[in-house]
Amino acid sequence: MFFTGGSKRRQRWLGRDLRKDDRKEGDASMKIGNLQEVPMLVRREIEGLIAVPLIREYEEKLGTKEARKVAEKVICEAATAQGKQMAAMAGGNTLSHFSSLLPMMQKGGDLKMEIIDNTEDCLRYIITECEYAKLYKRMGMEEYGVLMCCSRDSAKIKGFNPEIEFVRTGTIMEGEEVCDFCLRKHREA
Repeated sequence: MFFTGGSKRRQRWLGRDLRKDDRKEGDASMKIGNLQEVPMLVRREIEGLIAVPLIREYEEKLGTKEARKVAEKVICEAATAQGKQMAAMAGGNTLSHFSSLLPMMQKGGDLKMEIIDNTEDCLRYIITECEYAKLYKRMGMEEYGVLMCCSRDSAKIKGFNPEIEFVRTGTIMEGEEVCDFCLRKHREA
């Protein structure tokens, strides 16, 4: 079975969701399409188990650079759509709206973050612990972590609001101590 070990939260979620006898007909857990109920770390694990072997095969056929370029395009298109969904969920697409989503991003302990600056024009924060980096390492896929996870961030912000500038100098996945995020309103020229 793919899902052995891992966090107690993930084990509870998987155990709950896989026990058919606990469900009643018409229960929300029976409906197809409740992807938002699946913890993000579990989604990334499933994606990794499917996408990384595909990417590796395409690397052999197309070359590493071309295969990863195609994969990044597809991943970023999905992240842009996710950013648009986030703006709708937040009720707007300002930095203040994005900031209101930060607690949700920390839900379940997948990320631990510290907010450095949170104003109308600038949101700066750092990720001090990243379960996604640990996940890809545990799965033996650390070289794909940036592609599968970190490459989404810029595209997600673009989908949330294309007028927000995204700056990051490094990530835990790349070996840095923290992931640093700086989101700013574009300045008028």
